[in-house]
Amino acid sequence: MKVLVIGAGFAGCCAALLLRESLSADVSVLERAKVPGGMLRTLHTAEGVPYEYGPRVVSVFRGTPDLLPFLRRYLDLQERDIYQGTRLRPDYPVVPFPVDLESLKRLPCGATVERELAAIRERGEPPGERDLRDYLESSVGPTLTELAFEGFNRKFWGRRLEEMPAAWGKLRRLERIAATGAYRLPSEASHYYPAGGFNPLFDRMLDGIDVRYGVTVERIDADVRGASVLTDAGTFRADLVVTTAPIDALLGHRHGPLEWRGYRVEIDLVAPRPSRRSGRARRHSVRVASTRRGRRRPSAARPTSA
Repeated sequence: MKVLVIGAGFAGCCAALLLRESLSADVSVLERAKVPGGMLRTLHTAEGVPYEYGPRVVSVFRGTPDLLPFLRRYLDLQERDIYQGTRLRPDYPVVPFPVDLESLKRLPCGATVERELAAIRERGEPPGERDLRDYLESSVGPTLTELAFEGFNRKFWGRRLEEMPAAWGKLRRLERIAATGAYRLPSEASHYYPAGGFNPLFDRMLDGIDVRYGVTVERIDADVRGASVLTDAGTFRADLVVTTAPIDALLGHRHGPLEWRGYRVEIDLVAPRPSRRSGRARRHSVRVASTRRGRRRPSAARPTSA
């Protein structure tokens, strides 16, 4: 059986490997980038510090205990403590994430947040249920809603708070803010990071598999004999196609658009450097484009410290 896998991120690599191992399939992988890994690929700062834009650690919370022995076939997993912080605004100090009341006091808006929370406690009313904004503003106040939830929500879900139900806040208990916090991420499960980063994983999983890099898939057509994958490098035939790319776009939206989310990360500056005119350090930033129903909405993403 001839199988085409579209995408060489972690999902695509797993699909290619397992199809070959389980079915002895003849597998080829089509990848738009020049290297495998997708959002899990390990990059490095100028100082050699590794980082990822997608998942940063391996943790098994529930339901997938066989993941660790699977990954250990390819990686040396080392147990780590995870420290996580954020800047709620570029000029604010780094505070633990999730945020806590004690850390919020150190921010320039700390007094405002305290006054709003005190007023909410004094009213003693349940959170509003008109929409997610109403729920948050009536449970943590307008200032904290804007700082901690509004941009985050737009980045991850591509929606304004008014476009999401209050039930989402109830489900996630978003109104809960700890009195004190720590940069160490609390967890009942152990966290692991591979020695040397994640990149060896993809090369080892794809060893012996035909991978075509720099290929952009444009459309998938199916008939009684199988499927045709149209790309900028020609047409590929297969009995089965597994895609980790936006399936609705590849099918020409023939079944309508799916509410798919993805990210395009663009680095403006990798480090602050002086401006020629003022001599002051220019602020570096990361921009993320959130894809919703095939359209991209840019939103600012502030770097986090971990």
